[in-house]
Amino acid sequence: MLSAHFFLSEIYAKCSITQRRELWEVIKTIAHDLTATPWLLGGDFNAISDISERDGPGRTKIRSARDFSDAILEANLLDAGFIGSPFTWTNNKIWERLDRVPYNNTWMDLCTTTTVFYLPRNVSGHSPLLISVKLNAQRSQSAFQFQHMWIKHHNFMESVENSWNAPSGCFGQLNLHVKLKRLKFHLKDWNKSVFGNIFAILANADSKAAESELVYDINPSQANLIEKNRCFAELTKAISMEEAFWK
Repeated sequence: MLSAHFFLSEIYAKCSITQRRELWEVIKTIAHDLTATPWLLGGDFNAISDISERDGPGRTKIRSARDFSDAILEANLLDAGFIGSPFTWTNNKIWERLDRVPYNNTWMDLCTTTTVFYLPRNVSGHSPLLISVKLNAQRSQSAFQFQHMWIKHHNFMESVENSWNAPSGCFGQLNLHVKLKRLKFHLKDWNKSVFGNIFAILANADSKAAESELVYDINPSQANLIEKNRCFAELTKAISMEEAFWK
């Protein structure tokens, strides 16, 4: 269940570059007004943001692509990227990515992940968009802080690479901006699932180590010795994690 209000805008842009510019100005104005409110847009923007989003004969409309890319950047919107075909529209001669789902920074406080699937085209020349989100358990405004203990985890670099290499649907400076934002929220989510509350982990490891030592003192069997050594190894690991946290 959603814990906050949000805005959802369905986009159907005009074919005229002049009329699209009017829409871009409206989007920038709304983005400024909704800085503190989650906002997601989706639909047919009738424009590409980069020449790579088009395939087929004829000239690419560079000015139109630049207008659209600049508008998204100035509005501080992030493209959700996509899973599926790189193009969402075709007339069987030209293929273009005209449909997409951008959102603002506050949307990322509401949802840890937003995934867009480009479904197969059926009746229309456009691909239907299926949006899947994962809600934050609690909204948090805490600042991002890199934890030194992360680099000690065997899965850290692989997790970073997977997030960074996932397509953003953007290019140039906007691509870098989107990927950095996405990586920040990915690492926050990864930290919660892998490390959890390190202080609770340390307290639990300390309790288990003390208990295993007491059991071994009462009954110094080989099995109890192995269990005691395992518990103390977990305690050492937890202590190392806490030390790395404070560095």
